[in-house]
Amino acid sequence: MTRNSLVVRLSASFALTTLVLVGAGSLYLYRSLSLILMREGEDDLRRASTEILRRMEGPAGISGNLVEGCEFRVLDGSGRVVQQTPGMPDLEARGAKPGSFFLVGEGDSRHMILESGWRSGRLQLARDLRPEARRLNRFRDVLWATLGLTSVAAAIVGLWTSRRGLLPLRHLARQARAIHPESLGNRLHLEETPEELRPLVDALNRSLSRLETAFSRLAALNADMAHELRTPVHSLKVEAERLLSRRDLPPDVEDGLSGMLETLDHMGAMIGQMLFLARIEDPRAVLVKARLSAEDLLRSALEPFELLAEEAGVQLSAAAPEGLGILGDATLLRRAIHNLIDNAIRHAPEGSTVSVRAWESPDTSILCVGDQGEGIPEVHKQNLGQRFLRSDPSRSRGTGGTGLGLAIVQSIVNLHGGKLEIQSAVPRGTLANILLPRT
Repeated sequence: MTRNSLVVRLSASFALTTLVLVGAGSLYLYRSLSLILMREGEDDLRRASTEILRRMEGPAGISGNLVEGCEFRVLDGSGRVVQQTPGMPDLEARGAKPGSFFLVGEGDSRHMILESGWRSGRLQLARDLRPEARRLNRFRDVLWATLGLTSVAAAIVGLWTSRRGLLPLRHLARQARAIHPESLGNRLHLEETPEELRPLVDALNRSLSRLETAFSRLAALNADMAHELRTPVHSLKVEAERLLSRRDLPPDVEDGLSGMLETLDHMGAMIGQMLFLARIEDPRAVLVKARLSAEDLLRSALEPFELLAEEAGVQLSAAAPEGLGILGDATLLRRAIHNLIDNAIRHAPEGSTVSVRAWESPDTSILCVGDQGEGIPEVHKQNLGQRFLRSDPSRSRGTGGTGLGLAIVQSIVNLHGGKLEIQSAVPRGTLANILLPRT
């Protein structure tokens, strides 16, 4: 977790707030206990003063300490000591107002002093404050420990509370990640959403509705344009073929018509692929899944390319474990493998081999088409599967590519709930893996 994490911020806020509140409360308690102890000491000295003065007036006089922790000294009018206890500290003449308190000494020798008038002299009482100081020190240590433990506990509780409080956001994020162009009809659930997040969820659902509408219109436009273009392209192709059949054409006109016919063939292939993409990306598209023999699927996928591979000087090979079954739509999977084989043959050098293999892992069936061509530069790998993308921008359309082959493969794989992985290294070739769920 980083500093920008809400969990970290909330946990730190919990700990800091607790530190401030408990610290302020601890300071208040410490000062309150200090005042209470001082007042108790003053009360003890007042009681001792009253008792000493009462006994001094009696015939027996006084002896020893009357109050534990209190010492006294009696002085006559000239300041001479009449009587004192052994523990009475030395005091300078203060001339304090009778009945007043003051403190003398520092640290361990600190005493609270009370002076009272007696006849023409004075009575001085002293109370040792070391027991109170020790109690305060112990109390202070307890407060420090409590402050530290409470702050740590607050941080832990804040971390747990923040994580629990942000669970609805994580749940919404999981729902949002599950929405793809193929599932734009899905919406974020409002049932278990906290009241504070409902406006956000409602706004996101409205945005998804607008996006679904725009995406549907775009897909419809793509299909409509392809339909509209197919007829004039076919007409132009028929007319070009008719003109080429004439034997009285000048050579330059014949070359121009040949080039135009080649371009029309390319446009026809592109329009066909655009219509195919529009059909399989329609939300109403339905898969006809069946258990297919991997061996038969690969063999039937290679057959249409035997002549093309022979012309290109490329060998074809297929390998699949006997009895291996693949769950999927036979027509769509064959189309996906066709596109990958076509790419591989066009990119493979003469004398090399294009291989088609199949195998399975515990939960995945893998179809792999590999070539020994020039490979795909690293800069283009992240964009593979985008429409009209070519890994080599300088490649001419004369190779027959439309830039829609991998986009069709990606759409077919997505429709099956699978994944397309491209592994390529320049100049060692490319492996295209179709990963399909086994169930």
